[in-house]
Amino acid sequence: MKLKFSGAFLAVFGILTLSGCGGGSGSDANTRNDQPDVMKQPTPSQIILPSVSLKAIKTNACSNEPIIADVVYHTVDGNFISSDKTLIDGKLNSTLPENTQHISLLYHSTDNNGKKYLQIQTLLNVQAGFTVDSLSFENKSNCACNSIKYQLASLKAEAPDSTIFNIGATPMLLKDAENTHSSCVIEKKKLIFKQSKSAHIGTLIDTSEQATVELTAAQFTEQGTPLDLSGLDIQARGVISLSSYIGNDEVHATVVNNAAYNHPSYQEQNQLVIYNGLNTTSYLSISQTGSSLDFSEDVSTHSYVLTSVDNTGKVENVQPINEDSSLTSAYKGLSDSFGDPNNNHTAVLDFSAIDPRVNMATLTYTWENDLQGEVSWQIITDGQETIPLFTYGDIYQAVEPENLSIKLTLTALNSEQEFNDLRSAYLSSLESFEKRAESKLFDTFASYSISRRH
Repeated sequence: MKLKFSGAFLAVFGILTLSGCGGGSGSDANTRNDQPDVMKQPTPSQIILPSVSLKAIKTNACSNEPIIADVVYHTVDGNFISSDKTLIDGKLNSTLPENTQHISLLYHSTDNNGKKYLQIQTLLNVQAGFTVDSLSFENKSNCACNSIKYQLASLKAEAPDSTIFNIGATPMLLKDAENTHSSCVIEKKKLIFKQSKSAHIGTLIDTSEQATVELTAAQFTEQGTPLDLSGLDIQARGVISLSSYIGNDEVHATVVNNAAYNHPSYQEQNQLVIYNGLNTTSYLSISQTGSSLDFSEDVSTHSYVLTSVDNTGKVENVQPINEDSSLTSAYKGLSDSFGDPNNNHTAVLDFSAIDPRVNMATLTYTWENDLQGEVSWQIITDGQETIPLFTYGDIYQAVEPENLSIKLTLTALNSEQEFNDLRSAYLSSLESFEKRAESKLFDTFASYSISRRH
């Protein structure tokens, strides 16, 4: 594919005008003192070539770090053109090689136990250029934790009938608790709260390093606000999750299924509570596994909605992605495109007729082999795309995959942006919780995943 240039050269030729003089005969001639008129040639317009600008990072719950990743440039047909690498600071700022249509980034890593991983992200249709603040890969190593020893004797004497939360895996009735309780905490801060019949009262504890923390009733000063879920449509198999953050630190997280939430005893140990006085930012999600649609037996589905929580504890009712015949038909078309060994593409997607809120469709392939370990390959599309077969030169050696799984994720982000801008905003937001919250993309968010093993 030929490159389209945004600027063009303008060739302007100066015109020299000479004028003769009359007056007399023979050799009599007047010498003109005038200089010829010359038109100055304007500076040509600068040619701007399409370029790529990004920073590759690895992320987990405790840190973000720049990484060196391989970069492969592909033609419109997926063929290998050339390769590059991000710098030690993770950055890549480069002009696209001629005929570039797609880009892949490949990141090899090992975890704490020496297990190998390869993560691939392919960016489609970047021929006009591509810019993103960061491109995130999963850091497979576990976060280190700090040993926190909670001293509970004083608090037990002051509030024996209260239940305390977030110092261990499960809530504890203080009068039945031991005088000390130890936890290994990866978060830098922890929201600890207690519940009595009258109220939820919370406090924030520094857990950024190993410490012994004595808890007393005087520390618990922030009034909690239980969430109001009365307006939500939660299916019988629904699972409710609440996450609260201060900055990028998740200080409180809880999960409860719908059956447990509706049981009368749950209100005595209700953890679906926010603490506005601590300046937390909170999101509530509802997920459900299983579908009413007629997919094949080897297919599993997962529906998910996410919304921000306001200061009063109210939550907007976000509708899940529509499960209807148009979704079944579109997925069947995608599934059929996998099956022909003679085709010249990886997959064909056309989800244009499904729920109109859907503005992104992601294919994720995962498999294993002895050479590369656990491999994942992610391709983000707008839902209407023919994905070619890709080659990677000597950057990636094709090996027969084992335990191949393909997951399609349909996403309705809170945005009216065109796809290329939306993709960049979405990828940039994955760097941290603060970026995700700032983007507003997840304030009303829905997704629907369909997974299939081959």
